[in-house]
Parts: sequence; C-alpha cells; structure tokens
Amino acid sequence: IPFIVENKQCYLPFIGTILTERCDVEAEPVQKLLPSAQMLLFYYIHRKQKELFSNAAVEALGVSAMTITRAVRQLEQAGLIRTYKSGVMKIITTDFSRRELFENARGYISSPIKRTVYVPKATIDNSCLAAGDQALSMMSMLNPPRVGCYAASDSAKWKRYNDSLIDEENQFELQLWKYDPRVLTTEGCV
Repeated sequence: IPFIVENKQCYLPFIGTILTERCDVEAEPVQKLLPSAQMLLFYYIHRKQKELFSNAAVEALGVSAMTITRAVRQLEQAGLIRTYKSGVMKIITTDFSRRELFENARGYISSPIKRTVYVPKATIDNSCLAAGDQALSMMSMLNPPRVGCYAASDSAKWKRYNDSLIDEENQFELQLWKYDPRVLTTEGCV
C-alpha cells in the first residue's frame, strides 16, 4: 500500500521508490568513558598491535557485539580511535602511539572499581588478580601492604561480603570492578 508520512517517508511500491528522511541524533560530547569503552581502550593498548578486529574484541572481552559497537562509537567520538572496513570486517586503529593514546584518554578515564569488600583469605581464587599496592609490590621493590589487595569482576559470588575490615590477619581487600580485570593482564596482577 503506498503511503506518505509528511516530512518523513514516502513509499511508492508501484514505481519501486522509498524515500526516507533520517536525521541522526546529535552526539553529546564525551565526559567519561563507558566501562565497556574503557575496557576496550585498555585491551587495545595492552595488545601492543596497531589494528584490532571488532569481532576479535567481542570474543576476547566476552561482551556482545552491540556493547563493542557502543564502545567503539564513544572512543571515536572522543577522538581516540578511528575505524575502517575491510570487506565486512570492522577494524579499530589509532594514529597515536600507546603512550599518546593513554595520555589523550586520561581525562575520560574513571575508576574501574565499583565497590570494595573484605573477604576471608580462603575465598581468593584464580578469578582474583593482585591489584593496587599488592600488585605494585610484586612488580617493584615496594613492601606488600598489611592487608593484601585483589581485583575481580563484580558478581553474585561476592554480594554477601561487606565493606568492613574486621581482621587484618585473615582478610583481604577485594576490589569489585565494573568489568572483568582478567582480560587486561597476562601476569596475574592489574
């Protein structure tokens, strides 16, 4: 059935015509990166390669394609990356060195820590990575902190623990991150 929606759309099937007026929403300037955009940015920097296929990012980061699309769009808006297509593949790249990319992104980055809880030492498993001063002490000559610090993604597993340090000898600080910190390391610490 042919129809016309004034100033929006004209559909005339008998002559094979569809005309659509489409306006993109005006993009708001980026203030802070979405957690997914920040994770993608750090993953890109950590990989040490100039190009990244968006579908490879989906697999490596364990998020949906739509999440990566939103993250890429925000990083492009901030002027940190650019994309191009090779066939059907979308490729993420940048004109900056890794250090320049991080320096340019510094104003958009927020803390990945959603909340901090204190857990018994026995609950720390391979899903937890050394973080904060604990990680720094592993990579330098800094003494380890009195209370060890680890990072993990925020999950139901950690909901029952509270934010009170009761026993320094038998508890660790656990930072619950907005995204999975394991994708950003190969060394067991972040």
